[in-house]
Amino acid sequence: MPKFVCKVDEDGVRVVLDAVDGEEISAEMVAAWAAIRQSAGLNEIAYRLMGIDNALNTLADAVDRSN
Repeated sequence: MPKFVCKVDEDGVRVVLDAVDGEEISAEMVAAWAAIRQSAGLNEIAYRLMGIDNALNTLADAVDRSN
């Protein structure tokens, strides 16, 4: 039976769908896999936006101090 497996490596934690060749994957598993991938993508976007926000706040603080 196909299953979701969490893997931890130097790039972080990721989820993979583990199945043997020819093994059927249900529509529910495909939908769950798509949701997991979307969640991971949104998490990456949020992480990058937080970095941009922190950089802009640092820049604004530096400008305030120079005035």
